[in-house]
Amino acid sequence: MLKIALVASLLFIVPVYAQQENGRSIESVSGEKRGRKVDYNDLKEVDLGFIKISIPSALQKQEKRCIEGGCWKFADDEIVVSVDWNIDAWRPTFQRQYPSYAEELILVDNVRARFWSFQDKSQFKFISGANYATEKDHRIGLGIYLSSVDVDTRELAKKVFSTVKFTSLCRDSNGRC
Repeated sequence: MLKIALVASLLFIVPVYAQQENGRSIESVSGEKRGRKVDYNDLKEVDLGFIKISIPSALQKQEKRCIEGGCWKFADDEIVVSVDWNIDAWRPTFQRQYPSYAEELILVDNVRARFWSFQDKSQFKFISGANYATEKDHRIGLGIYLSSVDVDTRELAKKVFSTVKFTSLCRDSNGRC
């Protein structure tokens, strides 16, 4: 009886893992933050000047330094969302060899984007990213990354990356880059 009570109390404290038994993500991503439940599917729109993006409401803006000045970071104890507007925006190299690596090409607001994700053994267990070809020659110019400590956020990352709206960037008369 004591063993059951102990396990039940531990489950209440530990973040809720958003995985089914087969390891696939489920729709609802939630966790615990300072003793209260956090719903990461509750998104808020953030205007960064050249884009608008919807991120989990629980995340707070944090200082992030970069040489070009085109980077932003939003985080809490579980999830970090980083935005990097730079021709050298990071993208996976050797990580493409990981068994868990997945990627897909899609259009977001008429801009070609590559969504990718993999499981890692670093500080973050789940790492997802999107690189957007924002220049007319389709070079990578914008990288958005969502990493999580324990919660499987791959489906949440796709949702966040798909909310990008380009407000003043490389638009031609047809509204395309």
